[in-house]
Amino acid sequence: MSTLPSSSEKSLANSAADPVPATAVRDQLARVVNSPGFVSSARLCRFLTHIVNRTIDGDIDSLKEFSIAMEVFDRTSEYDPNIDAIVRVEARRLRAKLKAYYEEGQGAAADPVLIGLRPGSYVPVFRWLDTQPAKHREESGATGPGRTCIAVLPFVNMSPEPEQDYFCDGISEEITSSLTHLSGLSVIARTSAFHFKGASIDIREVGQRLGADLVIEGSVRKAGEQLRITAQMIETESGHHLWSETFRRELKDVFAIQEEIAQSVAGLLRLRVPGVQGLVQSSAPNLDAYTAFLQARFLIHQQSPEALQAALRQLRKLVEVYPDYALAYSDMAAANGLLALFGAVSGREVYSEVKANAERGYALDPESGETCTVLAGVRAWFEGLLHFQQQNYDAVIQSLSPSVSPLDTFIQSRFRIVAIQFERLP
Repeated sequence: MSTLPSSSEKSLANSAADPVPATAVRDQLARVVNSPGFVSSARLCRFLTHIVNRTIDGDIDSLKEFSIAMEVFDRTSEYDPNIDAIVRVEARRLRAKLKAYYEEGQGAAADPVLIGLRPGSYVPVFRWLDTQPAKHREESGATGPGRTCIAVLPFVNMSPEPEQDYFCDGISEEITSSLTHLSGLSVIARTSAFHFKGASIDIREVGQRLGADLVIEGSVRKAGEQLRITAQMIETESGHHLWSETFRRELKDVFAIQEEIAQSVAGLLRLRVPGVQGLVQSSAPNLDAYTAFLQARFLIHQQSPEALQAALRQLRKLVEVYPDYALAYSDMAAANGLLALFGAVSGREVYSEVKANAERGYALDPESGETCTVLAGVRAWFEGLLHFQQQNYDAVIQSLSPSVSPLDTFIQSRFRIVAIQFERLP
């Protein structure tokens, strides 16, 4: 039987004697929110997921009562904690639920990580529950023999035009996606890695915060039809550069460069490359379509109603010209879904369009992890699951495409987004 840590214990992931990697914390978070005691309380799941992810990202300064009230409990800027005690009340409920999970047998007997919340604080603490954390690091997809954890940081824009950020972000995201196909490699989700965009932080600290053994970083210079991409892989513990290369090609060769970077990682880590199609499998009909798609996705990642509407306009124009572009349809579904989550549109009003676009994207490319997860999200979310559960989401994915693993990094990050926001569908 486990007990929550006392206030004197050093249990934070970045200060413990044996820190818990981010990947292990995320795995434990998934276990907790899908347990019987939590799965029926979407509000507490959302609260816990928010504070855990912010702590992993190193953003503990934002875990204050006022910001939590607005970001988790949908309060407005007029929120007054002296009148409305929602955050304190829910924090007490969350502490009680966590205590029950660990002390009353609601969790699995072999749970490796404790997630706790001390009284008077909204910053969670993480610590190992046994004396052999290395074993669990290996099992949870963090460090350890046979399974290396890697993060792809946002590539720096060195182009004459600062508006080329969308192109640099797209390349980083494509490389991230391609690496998820490598067996034996755990890949940090884009949402976590992109927290460090524009930040000047020592690579050792980046590795500690993300729980990554290796980091890929680089730069992009795009001038007319000429492209120069520099990429390097760094060991986070030592700061040693393991590999570096500069690619000077024409813009049309961007997919080949992404493939070479992914293959270089696979070769250095002696990982098997599945199949014969390669790791970068773009469905873009041509470079113009790909560029327009990256611009739209860049807007989607900004996650403001204005940017999402602009992305939808761009994607609708794109599918008029290229009606068989699978990911464009899937991203239209995602953009409309996010607008519903943010309350900018009625979820019920856009449901038909969201469903049609998700199904169209999947029909065009049923082997894509992205088209599968978008359609799975639509079916699990819009179509009325009373309690959104990881196992339900995984089951939908597997029914759509048995070859796509629910453990895929993209799938896990998509699940977290949908699970956190499930209550907000108007």
